[in-house]
Formats: sequence, C-alpha cells, structure tokens
Amino acid sequence: MLRRDLSKLENFATIVGMMVGSGSFVAIGEAGKNAGPSSVLAYLLLGPVTLLLALPYIIYGSTPLGNVAGGAYMHISRTFKNHFFAFIVMWLTWLTYLGVLSVLAVSVGRYLQPFIPSLDPRVTATICLVVFYLINITGVKQFGRIQSAMFYVLILAVAALIVPGLFAIKAANFSPFMPNGTDGFLKALPILFFAYAGFDALSQTAGETKNASSSLPKIFVFGICTAIAIYMGISAVAFGTTPY
Repeated sequence: MLRRDLSKLENFATIVGMMVGSGSFVAIGEAGKNAGPSSVLAYLLLGPVTLLLALPYIIYGSTPLGNVAGGAYMHISRTFKNHFFAFIVMWLTWLTYLGVLSVLAVSVGRYLQPFIPSLDPRVTATICLVVFYLINITGVKQFGRIQSAMFYVLILAVAALIVPGLFAIKAANFSPFMPNGTDGFLKALPILFFAYAGFDALSQTAGETKNASSSLPKIFVFGICTAIAIYMGISAVAFGTTPY
C-alpha cells in the first residue's frame, strides 16, 4: 500500500516542473532557427493540442480508478482490456523518458562548461542523473518537498526573465515573423511539442496523492495552462528583445 503523501501543490509543481524546462532552455533555441519569432504562435497552437492529449488522463483520473496506483498502465490496460499492450506502451514511455533525461542532463553540463571549461558535460550529466535517482528512491515525501523547492526556483527564474524582458520588447524584432516561411514554422512544431512532453507523468502519482480523483484532473488543466503561459512569455521575450 503506497502512502498518500503528495499534496496538490506538490503535484502542481510536478507537472509544471516536468513540462517547463526543456522547452525554455533547449527546445526554444533549436526551434527558433526554423520558426524565428513565430515560435510564440507555435507554442500557442500546441497548447490546445496538449490539452486534448491530456483529456483521457483527465477523464480517467476523475473516476474511482483515478485513485488507484498504476497511472497510465491502469488506464490503458482497462480501456483496451489488454495487459500486454499496456506494458509495451509504458515500456516505450519509460524509454522515451530516459532519452529526455539524457538530453536535459547533458544540457546542464553544456551550460556550466563556459564557467568551468575543464568540466566534461558528460560528467555533469552523470552526476545530475545519480543525484535525482537517489532523491527518488528516498521516498515520495522527500520527492514532493524537493520538487516544490525546485518549482519555486523555476518560477523565480522565469519571472526574472519575463517581467523585465516585457519592457524591452520591440515590435520591429518580430519582423519577419516567419523568416523561413511556412516550412520553417512546420519544422519547428515537433521540436516545440517536445517542450510540452512530460505532462502524462502526473498520472503516475495517483496512488500517492491525497484525494487523487478530485484533485489530479484539475491540476492537469491548470498545470498545462500555466506551462502554455510561461512558454509564450519566454518566447515573446526571447524573440522580442533581439533581432532574429
């Protein structure tokens, strides 16, 4: 029997923390090469798509089964009445998470390298992965506390970027809006969708959340909408303060 130690705030911190990170520090730079200032529009268009993808989790989570541990596996296995299919889907999901974790961990190392040139990004990435692995195996209560602390740091960092940046935006920097045309805009969409990935991880916390069936569906909606607003703010500042 899992302990229901996660609060609403800790779950909200989890979904926002899972979604906001790669999009603001990795994906936006890659997508910007193709889409330029139209990355703002791309984030806006992908927001409703993400909400639609989350809809099955929201509906399933609002039922009595939403309180049961197992998350997406329970949802898929019960919907399709096939445990093997659910296993394959979840195995592929965790394989994807490993890839995402690797990208983010190496990105941390690359960001630190200008400050410590002798530091190998692969060493930094390995240390990051080991540290967060140890945090997770200490228990869900510790995970929730640390996730909340990281969430506060994230919000402060985002606010420090967006709030002053809004006053430095120049309309001229948004022209041309699509420097590489429609093709460039479309090429950026898969990269930016990567930024919204991770929202489904919230379903895995159902067995460790207080009143999961009533709280998690609302947190899904509020968390995704918060991520949309943050990404649009970051991209507006990033492309509005400097010429493409």
